[in-house]
Amino acid sequence: MPDKNGGMKTVSSLLFAFAVSAAWGGVPAEWTHRLAVEAEGRAGVAHFWVPEGSEALQGLLIGKDNLAEVAMTADPRVRDLCRELGWGIVFLRPAVFGLRFDIDAGDDGLFTEILQDLGAMSGVDSMEELPFAVFGHSASGPWAQQVAYAFPERVVAVVHYKSGNLLRYRPAWRGGTISEVPFLVMTGEFEEFGPDGPLDSGESMERQWYAARDDLRSLRAEGYRAAQAVLPGEGHFGWSEAAARVMTGYLRDAWAWRQAGGAERELLARGLPSDPKCGESDVVDWWIPGPRAEAVWQEILSDYGGRDQAVRFEHSAGDSAEWDRITGGWSEGGTRLTVSATAESGGEVIYRLQRGPARQTGPAEFTVDPDLLGRPGYGSVLRIIAVQRGDSEWRRSERAARAEVP
Repeated sequence: MPDKNGGMKTVSSLLFAFAVSAAWGGVPAEWTHRLAVEAEGRAGVAHFWVPEGSEALQGLLIGKDNLAEVAMTADPRVRDLCRELGWGIVFLRPAVFGLRFDIDAGDDGLFTEILQDLGAMSGVDSMEELPFAVFGHSASGPWAQQVAYAFPERVVAVVHYKSGNLLRYRPAWRGGTISEVPFLVMTGEFEEFGPDGPLDSGESMERQWYAARDDLRSLRAEGYRAAQAVLPGEGHFGWSEAAARVMTGYLRDAWAWRQAGGAERELLARGLPSDPKCGESDVVDWWIPGPRAEAVWQEILSDYGGRDQAVRFEHSAGDSAEWDRITGGWSEGGTRLTVSATAESGGEVIYRLQRGPARQTGPAEFTVDPDLLGRPGYGSVLRIIAVQRGDSEWRRSERAARAEVP
């Protein structure tokens, strides 16, 4: 296969298989096939799962090993959806590709070769031509987006999971667009990272979803079929039942929309929250334009209204306009901190550890980790954020606090 510089990239000669079938005992039960991959110094394994009893696959769900992908591809809800739709799952682990999908380096050819070899191994005809959804968590979010740019006509949906940089890494090498590809951005309500990396001291832990919302404004202005779902109470790491419900619901509707030939019909199933940013229900917004969808989207984009309120930490001194200094709440021995804060709304206050040598061990409890205490990047100060979400009368508010480990 010629590369972009006129040379040859002999990917197929570097692909070999081991363990053909789970029935032979060579493959873990959760995967039916595995393919060992080596390409220009990169080595990994392409895991492949085919639903039992499937005579012919209709599509694929594809992800590469970064963080949540391990749990996502093994989630029984995700497996059940794939059985329902007739999809297989391809999981590249360890990551065969880098953080970016580089078409100039021949990544599109390697991607196709892997699918061809998995198809030959499993007996799935024309696997390299099947439509697919692509998933990327954190630093792999841009990778998933770039895969879609390489194969826009085949991509059922992009799931950009707890990842910033929606606009930064759009590739220039194709000069194309994925505006017709359903694009779901899933963010945690309280993420430890923002679009530019770790948060600064006192910076809001909701910066990630706010930034994603603003990027989606730009994408939707360009005609993208883009949607956002904020997972209430969740941080940057991990996979959850709520995430599985949101993603499987979205992919089911994306597949139905594709099967209907992209007919302009609304797929706003599963209810919408009363709180315009997350609320009680699973799904914030789908992507199909239409009067109802656009009205809901405009509500979601609006910041929460109402009266201003202040969050105040108890046992603290207001050392600055940005944060409080916690002076009490430590257990005997100084190993556990319990915090409390109040606000005018009177509703629940949510606490999150932004940074420091501790683990959150309860809704308002933080336990010092001696292995982290004093280490670079952790130090000896806990930085905690308290958030009151607001209600019909009071606007959402937050406050940062610092607590020196005794």
